[in-house]
Order: sequence, then structure tokens, then C-alpha cells
Amino acid sequence: MYIPKPPLRQETSERFSSFLNLERLQPGIGERGDWWLKDARLIRSMREQMRRSESLEAAAWVHYWLDIWQQKQLSLARAHLAAYLQESCFRAAEAMAKKLALVHGSLQFSVEDCFQIAIANLDKVLVRFNPEVSANLEAYAHQIFRSKIRDEVHKSREVRLISEWLLLRTIGKGTLIEALQAAGLSREAIESHLLAWRCYVALYVPESAPENRQFNRPPDPTWQAIARLYSQESGDALSAAAAEQWLLTCARSARQHLNPRIESLNAPQPETQSEPITFIRGAADESPLDRAIAEEAQAERATQLLAIRKVLSTALIVLESESQKLLELYYGEQLTQAQIAARLAIRQSTVSRRLAQLRAGLLGELAGLLAKAEHIVPSRSLLMAAGAQLDEWLTERFASTDSPIGESVL
Repeated sequence: MYIPKPPLRQETSERFSSFLNLERLQPGIGERGDWWLKDARLIRSMREQMRRSESLEAAAWVHYWLDIWQQKQLSLARAHLAAYLQESCFRAAEAMAKKLALVHGSLQFSVEDCFQIAIANLDKVLVRFNPEVSANLEAYAHQIFRSKIRDEVHKSREVRLISEWLLLRTIGKGTLIEALQAAGLSREAIESHLLAWRCYVALYVPESAPENRQFNRPPDPTWQAIARLYSQESGDALSAAAAEQWLLTCARSARQHLNPRIESLNAPQPETQSEPITFIRGAADESPLDRAIAEEAQAERATQLLAIRKVLSTALIVLESESQKLLELYYGEQLTQAQIAARLAIRQSTVSRRLAQLRAGLLGELAGLLAKAEHIVPSRSLLMAAGAQLDEWLTERFASTDSPIGESVL
């Protein structure tokens, strides 16, 4: 499967102010249009900030905009970070689209679809990322993007495969209300449809559990019973045919709500004169003491990250080849436990147990290092931070296919 690849952005200002042109990923577009669409507002913002702090590299700008966004929730900072993570998002989308094509035999989700699913989870990346324990934002985002694409694809396939009647039996009240609201129904209509749905759930119990995720249409006597129960509960008359149409409306609204058409979230925003840019105090405005403290903290983080990677690389080298293969399949190829079990011809429970044991052993090594660095006994929060760092490192480690197990990916 051929997927065109955008050229990498080289200049720091461009990496924080341009967005991938998703039309270039669509079949038949060819060479038309630029790969990267520039946002005039972000360009002016970066130029002003870089004029004050010309020496800052991309990594420093990541921490700069991330600090602003996490502290002040400034939309400008979020937009700069969204631009910066475009390549990471594309790599995750490309990898998952190829994998889905291999697994399902067809390109059910395009790279563009996967990209939009991933970038819609940008806020989750920015909220969860902790520069104190994570190596870099791009590697962390890549892991989250791939996970969210996989989850969304699984949910979408489930929603598409099951019948309307099974969907109505499995959906929750809150989700159904949201679906009917999204479909544009009035408050009174939603209440009526919701009551009909409750009558359906109460009265329609199939004779046997579905083996293929399909419930047959309820028989006519059931629809008549649903209509009678609705009339008793509401005091309003309802025919069996109307009850069926209402339930079909509920099912179709729920399916659309759970599996929406993917809209573009990646277009640069048009520049408007009514939206002035408030420039943030730059690094050049900081005192020499502020800069010295920041440089010392950055150097300390780099030292800690280097120590973490060395500890994990050493622990990985001494593992048996079977254990290394298991980690490679799970973190490198992003296979599910069921797929790994089929590949290795072992039980899924065995895969789950071995992965848990391997992760616990590596986590113990990492938590011990972090506790020693902080001079504290490992707490729950420390173990959670160590776990996030471990998953990120393993994904990055096994995704780097050019380097053998014996080499440390630094």
C-alpha cells in the first residue's frame, strides 16, 4: 500500500506554525497543493517570540508553549503545539492505517481518517504529558495517538457490525440522549423516544443470545406490547408501526453519534483583525538568575532521562530472547494479546501473564532508580509516572528497528 509522505519541516518557526495539508493524502490529488499550510497568526507569534529568544531550539520551544498552555490554557499555545505534533500524528496515522489494511485486507480507515482521530485527542496528550518523567513530547504523543486510533477503530467496527436491535439493547441512557440531541430532536420528542426505548428494553428479550452480534427484528406481537406499555406509561396513544419507527430513529441516531463522519480538524485558522495576539513574556526578558535556574533544571532532567534509559537498556539486554520477542510484538508491532497468542501459538492468558511479569520487572528497575534520585520510598504517584515513562520508552525502543537489542537508544 503506497502512502505519500510529506517532507519534514526543517525550520523551527515552520514546525510551530504550519499544518499538514490532508488533501495531499487523498487519492487522485497527486502533486497539487503544498504539503504544509501556514497559519499567518502563528507565524507572526513565532517571529515575535524568536526575535526575543533567537537561541532557543525546538525542544526549548516545546517546554515554553507547554508551560503556558498547562498554566493558562492559552489557545495560542495549544495551536503552536498542535502544529509541532503534526509529524508525530502523521507517523502514528500512517502506521495504524498500514496495520489495519494488513489485518482486515482493505483500507477501511485511510491515513487521513486515522490522522483526524489522532489529532482530536491532542488535549489528552497535552494534559497527561509530564516533562519531568517523559523523554520528549513527540514520542509520548506518538504512543497516545496510536492507542486512540486503535480504540476508535475497534469501537467503530463494533458499532457498524451489530444490528439496530442489538445496539438498542446495549446503549446507555446518557449516550442515547446525546445522540438524539445531536440528531436535532426537541426536548419533548427526546422524552417520547426515550420512553419508547425503555419499553423496548423491558419487553424485547431474544430467545437466545446472539452469536454473530445480530438481533432479529422483534416480532409483531412484541411491537404491539411495546406500544401498549408506552400508552400506559405516558397516557398517549401509540401504534406499533410508530413505535418501530421511533426505535429505528433511536438506533440510527446512536449509530451516527458513536461513529460520526470524520471532519477536518487540521486546517489553519484564518487570520482576523478582531483577534489580536498577546505576546507572552519571552526568555529574553528573564533575568540571568532565571535563565541559570532553568538551564540547571533542564540539565538535571537530561541527566535523569539518560540514567533511566541506561537502566532500562541494561535490563532489556539480559532478558531471554522469547521475552524480548514478546515485548517487540506488543510494543513494536502494536499487536493485541490475542494476535500475539495466535502468532506464537500459545494461550492469550499466557501472553497476558508474561507481559505483566515483564512489565513489573522493568517497572521495578525504573521505580528504584527514580526513588533513588528523589531519595524517597516509591509511592503510587511515582509508580504511575514510572509506568508512563516505561511504556513510552518501550514503544520508542521497539519502534526503532534499525538498532539491535544490545544497543541503547539514547
